[in-house]
Amino acid sequence: MKTLKDMESYKDEFEYFDESLGDKGLTVLSVHLEACFLFWDGHTKEVRQQLKACIEHYMDLFGDNIEWGFDPKGWTQKPIDKLPSFQQTLDNNAHVDDSIEWFVASGSHKELDEVFDYKLSCLTARGWEIQEPSRLIFRIHRNEFYDPVNNQKIIKLFDDCISRLKPYYATMGWSPAYGYDNDRVGIDILDQAHCFFGINIYDVWDIVTLKHGIRSIDWWTYISHELADRVGGINTFKTQIKKQKITYRDYSNGTLLIAGDIPQLLPVDEEIPDSYLKINALTRPMRNGNYGSIGNGYDEGIGYQSFNTYFTDLWMRRFDNPRLWRKLPQPIDNRTLRQPLFEPITLMSAQVCEINGRYRYEEEYDHVRGNPVYFEEPYSRSNDYRQYVVLLKGDVAPYFIKMDRHGHTEEKVAIAWTLFEKL
Repeated sequence: MKTLKDMESYKDEFEYFDESLGDKGLTVLSVHLEACFLFWDGHTKEVRQQLKACIEHYMDLFGDNIEWGFDPKGWTQKPIDKLPSFQQTLDNNAHVDDSIEWFVASGSHKELDEVFDYKLSCLTARGWEIQEPSRLIFRIHRNEFYDPVNNQKIIKLFDDCISRLKPYYATMGWSPAYGYDNDRVGIDILDQAHCFFGINIYDVWDIVTLKHGIRSIDWWTYISHELADRVGGINTFKTQIKKQKITYRDYSNGTLLIAGDIPQLLPVDEEIPDSYLKINALTRPMRNGNYGSIGNGYDEGIGYQSFNTYFTDLWMRRFDNPRLWRKLPQPIDNRTLRQPLFEPITLMSAQVCEINGRYRYEEEYDHVRGNPVYFEEPYSRSNDYRQYVVLLKGDVAPYFIKMDRHGHTEEKVAIAWTLFEKL
């Protein structure tokens, strides 16, 4: 899928139209290029100024397409020329415990269900919040990526955001493009993702769960030095990258893993390139093994679900076992109980996994709050806030990252992971 024409040949499969909306119907779901940066210290003046520079860079390139946004005061839709500037928003929310929320987009502010071809949004953490990152997301129409001049501008924009924000984790590639609220198209997003392995879905829940690990790889996947501590540190990580012959690029505080020259939709009936499978395997020990659900988990039976917990977990593991994802829909088993017929098995950090499964840090302690991490039922993943990780045979068990209250690594700790579920 090297050209725009190649991609457009799949348009009937990835684009969704709702005849009931507007005067003549609206396109409610499509695919465009998105990048997401999750970074610490968004409560500080210094990082907020770097965030401002990233937003200005995007607006310099693609601002002509931005028509409207939400006024941070009252969160009401207004034309772009009626909005306060981002600097005014910073000035009005200058306290470390204030949050900076910003959303601007293309299209009409009167048609919030229609796809926004361009979008820019950010949400910063408050100073009092514990181990929650800030987030910057930008969306660009897919046509721009295939323009040689704009392609280089997009790459420089991504590089600039990495250099300025120094994110803990960042990705860029094809993503579902919808209007302001994805609730209306939750079923369609699941259907779209079932058709294409290469579509990466973002959710606000990523902010809450990042301390437990990442959620997915993408065409470009950025791993910071601090995140690499989960697998023994950046030197160990770089050794693995080179051993697997994965294309990469170094930055001052991290490494970018590159799955190819062009982001791929990866239709589910086609072979998955080795680059995606290798990057997935390399980062699997960094992945959150008990994420929850993307979106609202709307469920009215097979064929009518959005991303509930069950489908979210299968989607996160889609590169681990592509056959499982290809089999959807399939009988739903929302049980999250430990399989009862095996003795507890533990795996120490840096030890090679011998049994495919989901492992849990049973003794996790929240040293910032000063109490054991909450869980409701010992044999269930529901309402269990301890860390989990999915490991396959040959994977190396990760370290536990002891973070300070703002998410930075204090130390990596060797721990015992207990097998919770065989996969």
